[in-house]
Amino acid sequence: MGRGSYVSWDKMVELHRFGAYVIDVFPDALGVYQVGSSLQRADYRDVDVRAIFRDEDFERLFGPLTDPRYQNARWNAHCIAWTHFGQSITGLLIDFQIDQMTWANELYPGAGKRNALGRHPGGPA
Repeated sequence: MGRGSYVSWDKMVELHRFGAYVIDVFPDALGVYQVGSSLQRADYRDVDVRAIFRDEDFERLFGPLTDPRYQNARWNAHCIAWTHFGQSITGLLIDFQIDQMTWANELYPGAGKRNALGRHPGGPA
């Protein structure tokens, strides 16, 4: 059985706290997840965190997807602001993005490896 995350346990507590903030602000999010290299190897560069929304909720909040995505000013501003907030409260190099469900699942078939953040059996952290 492999390791769940290469982020230290004390930083995982802070990462869950960050996830809970995202969930509190965006209750329509399907979830907030740690994804990417910090789940796969000890020499990760940053900690990728994604908030995933139903396609219609994403479009209601941020408008249609653009290509490249950063041309959507509202989406880009949220990602940048949440990235910096996450970095400030966790001490980790966070890369935060908000994803449309269809886009995320097409990019990572089978949902890829995702570690749910901010939610525990008793509700939000």
